[in-house]
Amino acid sequence: MSRTIDSEASPPGDATRTADRLPTPAVGLAVDALDRLFAGPPGPMSLRQLARDLDAPRSTLNRVMKTLEHKGMVTRIKEGYLIGPHATQWVAHAASCQLTPEVFVALSELSDCPGTSALATVSADSALLVSVSTGTDGTPPIVPTGTRFALHASALGKAYLAVLPDGARQDLVSSLPLMPATDATLRDRRQLTDDLENARRQGYAQDNGEAIDDVICIAAAIRGISGTVIATVGQLITADSVTQQELNVICERVTAAAAMVSSNELETIPATPA
Repeated sequence: MSRTIDSEASPPGDATRTADRLPTPAVGLAVDALDRLFAGPPGPMSLRQLARDLDAPRSTLNRVMKTLEHKGMVTRIKEGYLIGPHATQWVAHAASCQLTPEVFVALSELSDCPGTSALATVSADSALLVSVSTGTDGTPPIVPTGTRFALHASALGKAYLAVLPDGARQDLVSSLPLMPATDATLRDRRQLTDDLENARRQGYAQDNGEAIDDVICIAAAIRGISGTVIATVGQLITADSVTQQELNVICERVTAAAAMVSSNELETIPATPA
């Protein structure tokens, strides 16, 4: 008699050793470990903590984590494991698949600007870069696809916060931990609120080395049905490579690019049912 495992499937994050009952237990344990790192609090997680949360033997989990590290799915530092660059690129690709092709036109509108053009999706606490491109100078991107910024630190997140209704913006700002990404990151809520109000008035947000040292980012929100923010688009430039006059032009270009692709018809692509 054939045996099915459908009834044994468990939701992500279930720490009940279901991996042992799968056809390939090591693969199941690897998925569980990645899910735990994605769902856990910011910062590294030790092998001991992962083994305890997943109810898995440390020796077995250690081998799984070494394989994931080799493949770039996790990064190991002294304090434990973090989600790796390969995994974040997967997440970014999955997020980009939810955007309609029209949204990506905003990047092409900035193709001749200096620095790195970036398109980001936003969540309750962060902005995720789903696509980046560089200008005609051929320099490598300042940040790679899959980079995640705290909403309050990067202009790509602040552009989203700025266009929220006043009450929703106040509630969200009040809930953000305002952890510093650099010494320049705004950590005072009143100062951040004033900065967001200014961004709302001028139509774009700016951060001056608040997310990445010595990097300026200008960003604006791309809006769709009923004004819902679909994504944010921005330009990242090293601070010493641009004059104030050039920066003013970039502000205008970013604002125009976001406005051009914003539409009452724009929406995200619904996820395909499993």
